[in-house]
Amino acid sequence: ALPELMNTYNSSTSRVRTVHFEGVDGIKQLLEYRMKEMPDKEMVGFYATDMNADPELVRYFKHDWVVLNKKLGIKHRFVAPTHESLKEYRDMDAAMKREVRLIPYEHYSSEVAIDVIGDIVRIQDYKNLQGVAIENADVAKTVRQIFELVWSKA
Repeated sequence: ALPELMNTYNSSTSRVRTVHFEGVDGIKQLLEYRMKEMPDKEMVGFYATDMNADPELVRYFKHDWVVLNKKLGIKHRFVAPTHESLKEYRDMDAAMKREVRLIPYEHYSSEVAIDVIGDIVRIQDYKNLQGVAIENADVAKTVRQIFELVWSKA
C-alpha cells in the first residue's frame, strides 16, 4: 500500500514543492531561486523593512539584486511600508522598473517579505535569516490574488 501511495503522491500534478533556505547566503539563494528561468516576467508582492536585516543582505539588495533584475528585465509591483529605512530603495524604484504603493508603517510594519513570480511564492524572513520557496501554481495564484486586492486598495 505504501508504494502505491508514494506513486500517487509523486505523480500528482498539483503537488506543492518547498525548498528551505537559511543564513545570509541562503536568503541570497532564495532571492535568485529559478530567476534566470523567468526573464521579462512580473514579480508582485509585499516588501519588508530592512532595519533588522544583516548588513551584507542590505548591500546585496542595493547592488547585486538590482543588477540581476535589470539584466533579466523583471518588472516589479510591490506594496511596502512607509519607513525611513526604505528611502534609498524608493530612490531606486524607477531604475529598477519597480512600481511601489506605500502603506503607513503603523498599518504595515513587516520584517518578512513575500513575493510571487511565475508559479513560485517566496517568503523571506530577513531578521531570522530564513526563507522558503513554494512552487505551486494554485498557491501562487492565491497569493497573487491577495496582492491584487491589497494593491487595488493601497
